[in-house]
Amino acid sequence: MTRIDRYLCTLLILGLGMIYVFLIPPFEAPDEPAHFARAYGIAEGQFVLKDHPRLLVQYLADEIHKRYPGQELMSIQELLDQPQDRIPNIAYNSSQYSPVTYLFHAAVLKIVMVCFEPMDIERSLYAGRVVSILVFSALMFIILKISRNMAWPFFWIAVTPMALSQASIISPDGLIFCTAAIVLLVSIQDVSCLFYGIWMVAAAFILISTKPPYAPLLLVPLIALYQGKRITGAKLLWLLAAVILSAVSMLYWSYLVKLFGIYEMMMQVILKYISPLIDPQRQIALLLQSPLNLCRVVFNTLSLRGGILLHEFVGVLGWQNAPVPGWVVVAWCFLFLFAVFISDRPDHISYPVSLGWGITAIVAAILTFLCVTIAVYMVWMPVEAPFVHLQGRYFHPIAAALCVAGIMIKPFKMKSGPAGRTWVIFLISATAIHAATYYVLLKKYYHATIF
Repeated sequence: MTRIDRYLCTLLILGLGMIYVFLIPPFEAPDEPAHFARAYGIAEGQFVLKDHPRLLVQYLADEIHKRYPGQELMSIQELLDQPQDRIPNIAYNSSQYSPVTYLFHAAVLKIVMVCFEPMDIERSLYAGRVVSILVFSALMFIILKISRNMAWPFFWIAVTPMALSQASIISPDGLIFCTAAIVLLVSIQDVSCLFYGIWMVAAAFILISTKPPYAPLLLVPLIALYQGKRITGAKLLWLLAAVILSAVSMLYWSYLVKLFGIYEMMMQVILKYISPLIDPQRQIALLLQSPLNLCRVVFNTLSLRGGILLHEFVGVLGWQNAPVPGWVVVAWCFLFLFAVFISDRPDHISYPVSLGWGITAIVAAILTFLCVTIAVYMVWMPVEAPFVHLQGRYFHPIAAALCVAGIMIKPFKMKSGPAGRTWVIFLISATAIHAATYYVLLKKYYHATIF
């Protein structure tokens, strides 16, 4: 990818994403109400979320009622019926996440709070969304710059309708994908020790402290320290610093979550509104009794929901009820394979070393998939459930590891490459795919006024 390609791709990501910012109605994306409430709490100074202003909760309830009359959450309405000015924490899911992930959103929400009186909730929501896509675009520019000859697969994952739409709302998903990609890329590219240290520590810290199930991805930078017959000592120290900082942060935040009763509150809500049969301790005990239990659950999940997960990975928007057309999924998969085919491993890596790194990336991807599956199975599924209700958006970081694996294992390098017209294929295809996705959203949410 040339320098011009990199700028064009970044501008396309920003432009397509900005359309999602204003096209997706408020809270018509997975978990955005909870993420917005979390960021709003941090803007108020609550790094451990305890409660919300009545104005915010009323806005959430009104928006839900506007699109789903009669289906608003009874728990929210019960709280609003009480006379207090502050409403107890309703963002039980996002309260589990480290506040670091929401600092960008919280900063812009704080600015809106200071500049507008009374507080304009809708204005703050869209301001937070704009920050989301700006941060995502900036990080993608860095990713495309450091990935060099293997940039196209990472760009293509980033512009899936699911990934880009999630990066355009208030959600940690875009940041999680970018930090996972950075962890993978700085470990295999020939970068300076200082650049490696800064980005590895920052990315690993955000990734692991927010989503611990993605920790196996750190296997790639660990093995990548071995280059032929030597291990880079300075980079090893940086990696150890990243692992230690991430682990300490994760453990300390877990302690705070339990200390302030957030975990207990979350489990109470899950037992009441999801299923009374959920028991994380018993669930993990059953899995540990026999690996066959886990194998059975994974097999059932992939056999029953494999096609659905792939469609969700590419694009099932709204609250997982607005799927993109089937041809979009096929086109995305074909061009992803093409992107991996035309990409090359870094010049400083010999093929035997590259093969070892590629195998490591596959192992890391498999272990990450299992960790994500176990985490969801423990917390969200009834005891002894035959499958796991996963969501395709969970697998964007795993896809990043798999594209690294495909490029590293490939036994050849492109001599001349499909050369200078590559950007035309991907940019036109991305525009066509998102045009189809915009049509789906327009038809779903604005049919009465536009069509």
